[in-house]
Amino acid sequence: FISSLGQAMGAAGSQMNEMAPILKEACLSNTSKETLSCIARYVQKHGFWIELHFTPQVLDLSFTTLYQDVPVAIISFKHIQAILDHFGSGHVKQRNGTEVRSDDVLKQMTVDDYDEETLRIVCEIYEMDVLMQRTIGLEVPRCDPFIPKG
Repeated sequence: FISSLGQAMGAAGSQMNEMAPILKEACLSNTSKETLSCIARYVQKHGFWIELHFTPQVLDLSFTTLYQDVPVAIISFKHIQAILDHFGSGHVKQRNGTEVRSDDVLKQMTVDDYDEETLRIVCEIYEMDVLMQRTIGLEVPRCDPFIPKG
């Protein structure tokens, strides 16, 4: 979600995004924690369709495959280096995304900025992704208190 909001708020490559000034006006504040919380509430209220980068993975995969029965690999980022190494691309410079964000508050944002309420909102917005990941064996432990297993 942090990467998505960075793009939605005008990161490098998304400067022509029409939603960026709207999101900045509504939510850019003095702290990354306040900004994250505000954006989560904004997306909760207005829906993830307001900006392409907020689209859940489930829908993105569905549109990408045109609803056809096409095999898709979903890889945990915990294993990305091994995958890159396997394909001979382990030397590729990895980035954390902060350098492309448009504002210092966004560049400073980390997962430590989530409070319980913001995390609950984000988990609920992306409930379909949580369920998809669980069905393929990827756990989403931070969402367990909000999206019960079952």
